[in-house]
Amino acid sequence: IVLQGGVILAPEGELHNRLVYIKDGIIEDVAHDRMALRPGYVPVHLNGRYISPGFIDIHTHGAMGADASAGPYETMAEFHLSRGTTGFLPTLWNHDIPSLAAAFRNISEFMKQQHTGAKVLGINSEGPFLNPERGAQHRDRRCIPDEKTLRKLLDASQGNLKIMTLSAEVVGCRELIRFLRDHGVRAALGYCSASALRLSEARKLGVNHIDHIFNCFSDPAAAEGGVKPWGIEEEMLLCDDLPAEVIADRQGIHVSPVWLNILLRCKGPGGIILISDSRDPAGLPPGRYTMADGMEAVTHQEDDTVRLASGGLAGTRMGLDDALRNFIAHTGVPLYQAAAMVSRNPAEVLGIQDRKGSMKTGMDADITVLDEDLSVAMTLLGGRTAYVNPASGLQLPER
Repeated sequence: IVLQGGVILAPEGELHNRLVYIKDGIIEDVAHDRMALRPGYVPVHLNGRYISPGFIDIHTHGAMGADASAGPYETMAEFHLSRGTTGFLPTLWNHDIPSLAAAFRNISEFMKQQHTGAKVLGINSEGPFLNPERGAQHRDRRCIPDEKTLRKLLDASQGNLKIMTLSAEVVGCRELIRFLRDHGVRAALGYCSASALRLSEARKLGVNHIDHIFNCFSDPAAAEGGVKPWGIEEEMLLCDDLPAEVIADRQGIHVSPVWLNILLRCKGPGGIILISDSRDPAGLPPGRYTMADGMEAVTHQEDDTVRLASGGLAGTRMGLDDALRNFIAHTGVPLYQAAAMVSRNPAEVLGIQDRKGSMKTGMDADITVLDEDLSVAMTLLGGRTAYVNPASGLQLPER
């Protein structure tokens, strides 16, 4: 096929008057539309819609009642596909070691035989080596890393563990970071009460990622004499080598628009990864739900967060399309820059930027087409139409 009449969202800006030729699942060429259409290609007329590299969600716990710990993973994959996401990392959370290892095995086995929905690209694990006092955790699941446990988890993942979040203050943190570094797993800092001084040491050991910044980090200790205090997150803002995940919900509940703008000015568009941090109720009507981890969740029509029955935040009911729209609304960042935060930037974090995350010749034809209001009109996976929004009115030709 050839995509015609769309606006490509590229790192340098919006590209008009281009033709995107797709063959055998690959972007064969991006050419100027002054040239005549090549024979043998079926045109898909986009009528001014935006063409983005397929979204990649590296942090999603569940959707449509499914949970990353238990699946069904087909349900999560279909939900994300309808939100413009072509690849994602099921993200585990707050589990004991046996349950975590079992989930790693289940996801890895699913990856071998998956044939529908957004592609599972690996596994993300928030913990289990976290400060239990931070975030919506079961407080009784504190555990200390040791090599035997780490090897058990790594073996269960079958090489698919891509990111693990840890707290810098947990016992065994140094050895854990070295182990993850030596085995090609990104070590992310999160759920920290550690001081800013710990960040420098953690970076030297191999920490190279920030788990949803401005959420579940402690406030800095007060300074004397009216001096404004600073803490580990303020230090992170100055570290150009540490890409930061961030949750951009509709009302700025997880992260204030003020902090989103500060993050953008400090990290720049290339240092931010938008995530959904979606939980089991994502895609379901507002209401009260029991999540797979046994916690009671409540969602409301007026916002896109998920809260515990106690009122505490526990993620969102967003897709990445929501995160994209919300971040633009809160910061005014140009669409082409925001699109990189859900495509190119996460691809770079996963080390797959040579085949995903850009609208360039030779890349996988994982593509998200957006309407003028930035709703998802169509999702292509490997060059094939995997999802079409009935409300878009997009007409696809017979092939």
